[in-house]
Formats: sequence, C-alpha cells, structure tokens
Amino acid sequence: MQVAGKETSQKQWVELQLLCRGQTGKNRILQSLMAFYQKLQPQLQQQALPLVPDSVLNIPRIIDLVQLYEEVVNKGGAVIVSKNQLWPSIVASMKLKIAPTQLEQLYTTWLAAFEQHKVFGKSGAQRRSYETIATHAEIQATTSIRYTPLPMVTKRLKTHRQQLTDLGVLHRLVLALDSNLPDHLEWALNQLTVLSYGNPKDSDCDVLFAHTPGLLDALCRQLESVSEKKSIQLFAQYTSIAEEQEHLLRVLNILRNLAMVRENEKQLTQHTILRQWLFKTLSPVASQSSCDVADDAEVRDFAMDIILQIGPSYQPRLNVDEWTCILAPLIMERPRRSQALKSLDLISLCLQNPTKPQLQNHKLFSLVLQRTVELLSRNRQDSLLIEDDGQDNAGMYDEDDDDVGDNDGGDELDGDLLPYLSSTRPWDSALSPTGGERIGANMGMIFVSRRDGANDEAKKGDFEVRDLALLNLFYLSESDDNIRLWIARQPSAMEKIAMLVACGRAETARLAIGVLANLTQNPATKPFFLPIESRLLKVATADANLSHLVVSIMAEAYTKP
Repeated sequence: MQVAGKETSQKQWVELQLLCRGQTGKNRILQSLMAFYQKLQPQLQQQALPLVPDSVLNIPRIIDLVQLYEEVVNKGGAVIVSKNQLWPSIVASMKLKIAPTQLEQLYTTWLAAFEQHKVFGKSGAQRRSYETIATHAEIQATTSIRYTPLPMVTKRLKTHRQQLTDLGVLHRLVLALDSNLPDHLEWALNQLTVLSYGNPKDSDCDVLFAHTPGLLDALCRQLESVSEKKSIQLFAQYTSIAEEQEHLLRVLNILRNLAMVRENEKQLTQHTILRQWLFKTLSPVASQSSCDVADDAEVRDFAMDIILQIGPSYQPRLNVDEWTCILAPLIMERPRRSQALKSLDLISLCLQNPTKPQLQNHKLFSLVLQRTVELLSRNRQDSLLIEDDGQDNAGMYDEDDDDVGDNDGGDELDGDLLPYLSSTRPWDSALSPTGGERIGANMGMIFVSRRDGANDEAKKGDFEVRDLALLNLFYLSESDDNIRLWIARQPSAMEKIAMLVACGRAETARLAIGVLANLTQNPATKPFFLPIESRLLKVATADANLSHLVVSIMAEAYTKP
C-alpha cells in the first residue's frame, strides 16, 4: 500500500508539472516548492495531493498548488486573506466546489510554511506585532552620525559585500578620531598608520579618501587642534608639549603616506583647510615664533613632503605667499640640506608643468637664483648647507664606481633609467612631464658614471644637490630671453656650468650642456661664452660621447653673429 501511495504521489506531481509546462513563472514556483518539500518537509512530498471537485465538470481533480499559492500571495498572503475573509473569492476564481474553510485548511497544510520561507527567509516564525519592517528605500534615506550615508546593501556580488565591510571599518575610524576619547583616538591612529603604508603588491589595499567620507576632514581637525594648542578634552591625557608634538607627527605621517597614493591627489589638492595649514606651518614667521616647540623642524619636513606630492597639481596655482614659503629655505644663511633639496625638487616639479609659474616676478627670485648658482659647486665639506646627520657622506659614492667598473661600454648609461641622457631622444620629449621618469636625483637615488671618482676631489661633490640646482637652471633657461640673460650675468655662473660639463659625470655633463644650449638662444648671452671657450674645447676634443653636443653649442655661440 505504501508503494502504491508513493507511485500515486509521483504521478500527481508529474501531472502538476504538465499543468505548469510553458509557463516560466509557474514552473519556477513549482521547482522551488518541490525543493522546499525535499529539504524541509519530505513527508508532504510522499503524500498524495488532495483531490477537490471541479465546479464546472463536477469531477474530482488534484488541486493546483501553484495557482493556489499565486492567488493567495497576490492578495497579500494567508494572514491578510484570512483577516479580510477573501477565501470565497479564491474558491470562485479557481472554480472549485469546496468550502472556503476547507481550502484555508489545505493551504495551511501544504503551502503556509513555503510562504513563510519565501517571504521571511529560513525562519518560519511569525513576526510580532510590535516589530516594524523598514524598506530598502527608507534605510537609504536615513543618515548615520556625521551625516554620512549608509552603504548600499546587495546580495549579488561577494566583492561588493567585502567593500561594504571595509567601508564600515573606515567609517568607525572617522568616528573614533572625532570621539575625544583617548583610547579610541589611539586605536584610530594606530590603525591608520598601518593602513597608510598599503601593500606594494596590491593597490587595492590603499586607503582612498573618496571611499571614506569624512576621513580627510577628521585628520585635518587633529592638525588644527594641536597647532592652536586649545585646552580641550582630546589632549587631557597629555602632560607635555612633546606628547602633543608626537601626536601631530603621527597625523602628518599618515597624511604623507596617503598623499603618495595618486587617487588621493584630487581630494588633497581641493582641501582648502589642509592647504592653509601646510603653508602656515612653512611660513618664516611661524618658524621663528615656534622655536620653543620640540621637533618643529620635523613638522616642517612632513609638511614639505606632503606639498612635494600634491603641490604641482594645486588649482588654483601657488600664490605669492605660498611661493615665499617654498623659496625661504634657499635664501637662509645656512639652510639644512634636506630643506634645500625639497625646495629645489618642488621648484623643478612646478617648472615642468605646461603653465610654468612666473618666478621671475617674485621678490625673492634674484636671491634664489644666486643661491642656485652657488649650489652648482656644492661639496659635502663646504659650509653652504648644514648636513642633517652631521657626518661626512662623501665616501658613499665609492661603491657606485665599483658597481659599474666592469662595464665595457664606457659612459653609456641605461636610457630607460635616465631618459634625458639618451642623445637619440629629442630634448623636448625627454624633459617633458610625460617623457618618462623625472630628471635629477629624486627620492635619494643617484646614478654615478664610470669616470666619476677618478680623484679624491670629485668624490666630495654633492651630486644630489648639484643635479637639482642644475635642473632648475635648465627649466628656467627654457622660459624667455630675459631669464637666459639673467642666468648668464650671475657671477661665476658660466664658469660653474662649464666645470660641470667637464666634470666627467655623464648625466651631469649632458644636463649642463642643455643649459648652455638654452642660453645660446639669446644672442645677448654670447659674450659670456668667451671665458669658457677653452674649457669647452678641451671637452670637445677629449670626450667622444659629448663632443658632438659641445661642438654644436660652440658653433652656435662663437660662429654666428
């Protein structure tokens, strides 16, 4: 009897499938119903489907569970149908000859649990009357603390769910920075310090300000609170200025690291408060008034590092007061070497832009140009700059000569590493911002040619400072004839440039030749080439790699009227 009943139920399910054939919606509901029975209620799948009389033919037939489910759901579900007494209308629409109460009982037995599963998830328990259900639109219309929108909820993409999780953690960091609670603030700074370094092998690990609303504003509020030294609860746990300064350095370290991510450049350059704070910190007046603050020089170094990353992209461009902050270290009596390097590097980056700044109109330009010319002969032992470590690092270049000593190619260098040294490339494309890597000794990387270090005096040269100073002269000499004449008139400028042509360091020599080539474009500078004629002639006859370049300059300077 059990086997016969099982065969009957299988035939009835097949008959029900035939009724749904050709109707995609009903077929999907039937498949979901059979899967639900197989997983959660297998006993119902083994039972025979109920037979009900038809009101038209007056013969019994199996009840169409899919049609019954659709009729009830379209009217709001079993609870709404029972509450509004809509079962008689369902009996009439299905053309059944059965009492409404019997149809309600059949629905409760066969389809009530399935309806709960589809509508309310896995839990089939009825929701209590005091539990309210918010729609997705209502959730998105609300705002959380600090008026940041809640993340979009989706069940389709696992990667999107992971992004939402990350966004929640970063939003918690923003709240912790503004909480005025020491423990939360310490946790947020520690987390951001680790996250700011990112992962060199995976750019998706970078923290982006565009994906974290309010993070940049919260970090800037930390800068303002320390700078103004307000007596607020945030620093109640600090007992000295040194601790406040340490807190400031941690925030600046986070901003400096995040500024190295290219995607953060737009948000940083458009943040007016951060821009004002950075240049206020670098202003000479602020430096003199804050001399009693510990590690104030380190704060200015961090500020300069941030400006180095985003300064060339500022819109609007740097104004007169901001340029004063950048040029000030170069006109000091004895500036620190790191300050001079960063100022020279930032000037060269800004001069590479298509819209070059009009530095010749600045009141400090003449003094900066004089100091730039002085740095062309900078040695590690002279007193022009103060060494940051207080040690003589001239010997650090000895190993570079040994590394390239086995190269039989003479002074030939890798054009991919130094695009501006390749004589086959046009000067305009090699020296443009899109022509490859930046020119000069940037990020502490110095490329020394084979001939360099041939004598003890050459080892003392500060190649990093000299190359950046020479690079600035190259970009300035591209501007107009007035600046070309201004450079040529500087005391000992032409002599120092000619000495760099004959220094034996190929990359420096080619850059110095580029400066001389630019100066020859102004006929008024030709008298200044006469004192260096003999030195250029020696290079033209002694160095095969530079002879064709030097000869072209001599032909331009000495033969044409």
